[in-house]
Amino acid sequence: LRHNSFAISPDGTRLVYLVEKGATTEMRLRALDSDVSSVVQGIESAKGLFFSPDGKWVGFVAGTQLEKVPLAGGAPIPIADAPDIRGAVWGDDGYVYFVPSSYLQISRVPAAGGAAQAVTKIRTDEGELQHRWPEVVPGSKVLLYAVGYGGNWDDAAIVAERLDTSERKVVVKGGSAPRYLPTGQLVYSRAGGLYAVGFDPRTLAVSGPPVEVARN
Repeated sequence: LRHNSFAISPDGTRLVYLVEKGATTEMRLRALDSDVSSVVQGIESAKGLFFSPDGKWVGFVAGTQLEKVPLAGGAPIPIADAPDIRGAVWGDDGYVYFVPSSYLQISRVPAAGGAAQAVTKIRTDEGELQHRWPEVVPGSKVLLYAVGYGGNWDDAAIVAERLDTSERKVVVKGGSAPRYLPTGQLVYSRAGGLYAVGFDPRTLAVSGPPVEVARN
């Protein structure tokens, strides 16, 4: 499976996933309590799937374009240029946060389309080279992402940054691909394992030791 080749709806009831068929890619939609899936029409190439907060749209990348498609039916709609995307998430503030290319900072663009705007700054004087895999904590104006220093991504840091004040803290040393759970945990990957640790978006602090919840 390619990175983000599937996504779960915010209410936890539906799954979208990709099926490669020769030179084309099919996007399929299925309720998690059913074995029956349907094709999302109009998709011939896709990667990097992510849901809108209301679960009515799916964002993805086709070629070098960040796009969205309505699950109720309709043609895909371009949102922004993304020549070599490295993660995207649709925030509940009406913006899509994404990394357009490997060595660019995280940007945001209105979900309806428009001009992209940088929201993070890569601190090259501190050895930072890349920002990847943005995640927005719902209702908090807190952005989570991984910072790469040029080595193995297992040596990356996970950062929490306030979108309104730019306050920034390293919350995990050694991990990447952060995701926030509504039950108050930060989950991330490291060395073939999936880990979880308590995270409070009010203080930008983790609590307790990380727990490995899945291996390989």
